[in-house]
Amino acid sequence: MSSTRKPLYDQIKEYLYRFIFEALQDGKDTIPSEVALAIQFNVSRTTSRRAIEDLKKEGFLLRKKGSGTYINKHLTEENRELLKSYAIVLNQPAVTTARKTVAVIIPDLKSKYMMGILDGIQTSATKNEWDVIIATSNYDQDLEESLIRKFIPYSHGLIIFPVNKTTYDKEIIKLTLRNYPLVVIDNLLHGVETSSITSDNKKSTYKIVQHFLKAGKKNIGVISNPFDSAISLLERYRGYRDALNEHSIPINKNLILNSLQHYSENSVNDIQNFLIENPLLDAIICFNYELGIKTLSVIKDGFNLLTVKDLFIFDEEFEDFYNLLKYKPNFVKQNPFLIGETAFSIILEKHNRPNNLNRYVVIPEELVFSDNKTTNKS
Repeated sequence: MSSTRKPLYDQIKEYLYRFIFEALQDGKDTIPSEVALAIQFNVSRTTSRRAIEDLKKEGFLLRKKGSGTYINKHLTEENRELLKSYAIVLNQPAVTTARKTVAVIIPDLKSKYMMGILDGIQTSATKNEWDVIIATSNYDQDLEESLIRKFIPYSHGLIIFPVNKTTYDKEIIKLTLRNYPLVVIDNLLHGVETSSITSDNKKSTYKIVQHFLKAGKKNIGVISNPFDSAISLLERYRGYRDALNEHSIPINKNLILNSLQHYSENSVNDIQNFLIENPLLDAIICFNYELGIKTLSVIKDGFNLLTVKDLFIFDEEFEDFYNLLKYKPNFVKQNPFLIGETAFSIILEKHNRPNNLNRYVVIPEELVFSDNKTTNKS
């Protein structure tokens, strides 16, 4: 069978034709990035870039200087007819080949953490001769629901890193009622029966607070996105709270900055103001890498009396270049590859044995201290 399969380069082009047709129907003008396509089809970025460049030459895509590549909304009649031919394929019932497909929906492709999860899923799927389709929700729950509706007819399972608002995605609830193979990453949908995977966030933060208290710190702050935007953030806060409670230290809400939005341009100013308004802060836990890097830059610029050793950052973006850093913060080493690998294994189990019980898996984390001599597994 493998000898009759189309080359991956041709598969990418055909996928883009179908994607463009659907996007034009929905009034959209963006396409997946070359990075997303490379991961989805398990090819090099050179291959995915070449497919995109070909569609530019054919007139389906336009390059806008300074803003990226977009769909050409003024197609020739010949190109419109070509897209229609792919739409016919797209609208046919799925599951017509022996290979299975798992759909993956994540909020973004901007962090090594997300890329590591995808790598784990893709590696395991390839070993088991499954295909992977990937999309990003951009932290938009309406888009997330739309992607689920679009993917499910052509997939045999779904792995999702949900947009964790205060309400559940109704499409996820529908899938659980159908006993559809589903794995939720970094979220617990209370009252909804589904398999889920998360890192041991609560235990890690608990140990970080204990470390700072043992070092004589008394005013330990938190910098985070809104706690209700991800169960991982909420669990980290609970670990922080429980460790302080154990030492009879009341929660000082002035030492918690958790109103920062994902990838906001104003975050650095907000962090600077937070440090200025709280001169007694003697330690900070940053609940994700993006905010950790921004806080690190503020600290080394001389705001407050904090040093880099007074900072602990979640996410393992540092690992590849940590020894090259002039300023080495403490950080939490996660295992996104194992998360992705485990997520796919659950999908495979559920597909092969639909009556299997749902699983809740907690992946250990490791605390890495700035002296680079000590690690502490959670």
